[in-house]
Amino acid sequence: MNLERKRAIILQARAAARRKFASPADNPYPEGSEEHSVWLLFFTMTIGDEQRAELISGEYEASAY
Repeated sequence: MNLERKRAIILQARAAARRKFASPADNPYPEGSEEHSVWLLFFTMTIGDEQRAELISGEYEASAY
């Protein structure tokens, strides 16, 4: 897989992760393929980043009171 293809898959996975009701089952690539692995990795990383940001934001807001 070339870098442009990988970059496109990463952007697609990040966009899917930012949708509130997306799930790993939304992966459009065949299971076992390199594309599937890349998509799933960046999907889960983005979900983790979003959850961490929400947690930090919530803690910051709570400390303001």
